Amino acid sequence: MTQYMNFKTRGENILDLVLSNSHIVSNVRPSLPFADHTSISFSLGIPSPPPREFIPSRLYHLADWNSINYHISSHDWTLALSFLDVDNAFSYFTEVVNSLLDAFVPKSTPSPFSHYPRHLKILYGKSKRATSIARNSVLALTLTKRFERALRAHQVKIESRLCNTRLKACKSATPGIINVDGTQLLFCRDKASAFSKYFASVSTSPLQSPLPSHSPPLNTPLFDLPFISISQILIAISSLAPKCNLSPDSLPNIFYSKCKFSVVSPLSIIFNKTPLTNSIPDIWKIAIVKPIPKTSSNSINSFRPISLTCSVTKIFEKILISEINGYLNGNNLLDPNQSGFETKCTVVHYGSLSPRTLYTINGIPLLSSSFIKDLGIIMNPSLKFTDHISRMVSKARAKINIMFKCFFSPDPHLYNRAFTTFIRPLLEYGSVVWSPHTVILANQIEDVQRNFSRRLFARCQIPYSLYTDRISLLSLQTLEHRRFISDILFLYKSIHGFYSYDHSNLFRKAPLTRSLRRSHNLRISLPFVPPKSHSSFVIRVIERWNVLDAEIVTSSPHIFRSHILSIPSISFSEESLLRL
Repeated sequence: MTQYMNFKTRGENILDLVLSNSHIVSNVRPSLPFADHTSISFSLGIPSPPPREFIPSRLYHLADWNSINYHISSHDWTLALSFLDVDNAFSYFTEVVNSLLDAFVPKSTPSPFSHYPRHLKILYGKSKRATSIARNSVLALTLTKRFERALRAHQVKIESRLCNTRLKACKSATPGIINVDGTQLLFCRDKASAFSKYFASVSTSPLQSPLPSHSPPLNTPLFDLPFISISQILIAISSLAPKCNLSPDSLPNIFYSKCKFSVVSPLSIIFNKTPLTNSIPDIWKIAIVKPIPKTSSNSINSFRPISLTCSVTKIFEKILISEINGYLNGNNLLDPNQSGFETKCTVVHYGSLSPRTLYTINGIPLLSSSFIKDLGIIMNPSLKFTDHISRMVSKARAKINIMFKCFFSPDPHLYNRAFTTFIRPLLEYGSVVWSPHTVILANQIEDVQRNFSRRLFARCQIPYSLYTDRISLLSLQTLEHRRFISDILFLYKSIHGFYSYDHSNLFRKAPLTRSLRRSHNLRISLPFVPPKSHSSFVIRVIERWNVLDAEIVTSSPHIFRSHILSIPSISFSEESLLRL
């Protein structure tokens, strides 16, 4: 280390030190007096990172889709594409569509506050628009002052955060990418070249292994891709996620989703040219390689490549895969040992008395499974939902951890809203089917909300209180009581015919022959005496249902729901499974 201080800063003493192990320090000189000694200033010979080049992007949420669809539909695609080969036909299609997108889709513009929080960008935009209309108006001056106050508050928050963490070890990676040889890459062109060389060096050829011999019957017809219909194209487009993804032809999924009825005509011509000429457009073979970090390190060997191909190739692939699967399954050409990427049928035997019959399809035996996932609910042969509840709780806890890692706000309403929007639905989906009837499972589910409310109070610096007081302050109900509400609402809709299913083995109407003060004609009873280990939504709410007032059970769904929501919570009562 080299000491660069060679002058006194307080009397005859040197109070400040400037140490460095490289020649990056220069121009060390005294500055203005500060307190009882002289301050110093110096320069660092470190090159600043190059400024990021602004590349405007299309704002598809502001696009004029009506005009785009009108121009595409009015274009004579048959005349334009009939005499072109498949490559030139698709090139012509992309040129026409991109010109329309450039005309009717606005592009983003650089903003000096683009890296600031969303509320600052909104205030900046409002003040800028008001100032451009009337510079000295009351609205413009008010918005400008609000923006300046918000900007100062944001800068104070950033500075205080830096001051509070200045003594902590820096966990963030250094800027740029660390190449294989250890050099630091700051420029985009250098990064792209390094990624290209590294990904090419680690790529491997596909493994070639001999396939088992499986001779098809002699009378098996040859595979021939028939004429691709408009309905097939529309079905394939409907399965695309409407997102603004990168694509080599600059046509993302959202374009095909918004314009599927107008682009189906040119796509039909292009798709049907492909099998006739045994070729595909050259751009379909091009991909945008996007490096994705596997860890927090910025070393080049910690990235994995993702290839982004044209969105239209996904549409064509979906149609082609459907035709190939239909041909293979229709002619029984799939080898019994082939199961990858193939929809498999499994058998689950429920109950100990169920015969373990071996079922087959086309002579192929079906595998027996110990559990099955049906509509998102995991069911096992014993009809116990312990596995489903365990996985559901684990997923909810993981999302809570992510939420507290992503948010740093001290506002409890923000966390409360995030919990009820993104996490609580995971704990309530299909609860009519799997709602627990044991103390252990009920408290296992409730512990998710207990833990969330405890962490929320700690994050927002609210004094500790009991669980019941915490959820009361947050205007939350226990998850057990919410499951009770779901059960009784489901029973109401089942009795009134809103749900059409055979419920004769669950309940039956049993009105009393004599009049009671708390009785109604929609009373129900169980068709059998259930064992203690059995639980259904009817068993859980039958006592509450039978004592409701007649005018409540015969009211409209809205009135009935309002009444049920006003019932005091059943949690922590004698019939509750929860424990404090």
